[in-house]
Amino acid sequence: MIPNLCHHAFALVLLAALPFAPAAAGAIDRTFVVTSTVDAVDASPGDGVCAAGSGTTACTVRAAVQEANALGGSTRIVLPVGVSYLLTIAGAGENAGATGDLDVTAPLVEIAGPPTGGLPILDGGMLDRVLDVATGSSLTLSRVVVRGGKAPSGEDGGGVRMSSVYTASILTLDQVEISGNSAAFGGGVFMLSGIVVDSRIVGNTASLAGGGLTIDGSALVLRSTFAGNEVNAAAAGGGSALYVGALTSDRVAIENSTLVENEFLSGALGGAILVTSGQIHLRNVTVARNFVIGGGAIMSYSGKPVDLWSSIVAETTAGDPPLPGCAGNVVLHGFDLLDRSEADCPVTYGDDSQGEQLGVDAGLGAHGAHGGFGSTVALSFDSPAIDQGDPAGCRDDDGALLATDQRGAVRPRPGVAGGPLRCDAGAYEFDHLVFTNGFESGNLSAWSASVP
Repeated sequence: MIPNLCHHAFALVLLAALPFAPAAAGAIDRTFVVTSTVDAVDASPGDGVCAAGSGTTACTVRAAVQEANALGGSTRIVLPVGVSYLLTIAGAGENAGATGDLDVTAPLVEIAGPPTGGLPILDGGMLDRVLDVATGSSLTLSRVVVRGGKAPSGEDGGGVRMSSVYTASILTLDQVEISGNSAAFGGGVFMLSGIVVDSRIVGNTASLAGGGLTIDGSALVLRSTFAGNEVNAAAAGGGSALYVGALTSDRVAIENSTLVENEFLSGALGGAILVTSGQIHLRNVTVARNFVIGGGAIMSYSGKPVDLWSSIVAETTAGDPPLPGCAGNVVLHGFDLLDRSEADCPVTYGDDSQGEQLGVDAGLGAHGAHGGFGSTVALSFDSPAIDQGDPAGCRDDDGALLATDQRGAVRPRPGVAGGPLRCDAGAYEFDHLVFTNGFESGNLSAWSASVP
């Protein structure tokens, strides 16, 4: 089990669909350690030896995946620190892993980098997508970078694609960077059921929808960042960070995460999020500085709700003339902060709604590396989001208290010394100030004005 997920009920529900627990020590049938950066096929898939060519002990990534597929069961593939693996064998459309992308057809494959040090890189070289997960197969990636994937024209999942057939399969990303990939839907990743935790999905492009991630089933996203993703659809599309087109009964929960500086360059259906089906819940999420021609950072299409708790939607930029800051069925459930008024961001209120702040400056600080695996948007010292989360405690989608923010910093904590012990709205928990006059913030004008 991924650390910090063992107490998350929704994660356990997703993992329970698998025939065996993916991270249980006894569940792994074999381990291959990759020793070569060359892109070469396995000499004899199924013989239990990862070796690219007769008479060699060199184990390549492609050879390890081919062995895993041929042997079945569960396989862990271990990559060393900071090494880059460039896929060079052309041939998109082949599904045995011999050419083009790395096809995963075994019941379970784990590809893991080391627990510390630089992340190893799987680079598609723009020949094909990087990883293709077949029907009935599950893939876990941990501490790796997936980049340089390009899906064949009109196809989905530039970095990773999960089969579009609904089965008891799951894609898990744990401390993974998905960057610089492209596809029609899911420029970075196209998944059905999945878990994304402590990961960053950055700089990916979709020609239709879901620049960073497309979800077509149930999924849980925890402590992760979506930044700099794009959709450049000439026709209807959108969801530059995230597109959810799941079945109505499916549930997508996003918690303690940041969606920032994503762009929909040519349309009006969600600069950050587009939802056309399913249930999507945002809990302590920061949606900030996203660009869209119109339709706002969040677009709920066909009346499907986007539900918010203790979340921030702010500083959306739009074309000329700008359309409303959000559109469709956006439902507030308490202690959210939107810098647009209801006239610019039509919302509805859930039965549990209270403490909402609309039409106020969110007081956001810099977007950058503030701790944790992904980047976050800090809060300025005078942000109205500070100490404005649920006074009963910010909670995950199963009702359990969120003990940390996206970075792993303790939540809640007072915004100023002696202030209320109350969580902040959004993904970032402000470090409390000793002084209340602006001295610690670096805002010298505010400090000077308050000091005689």
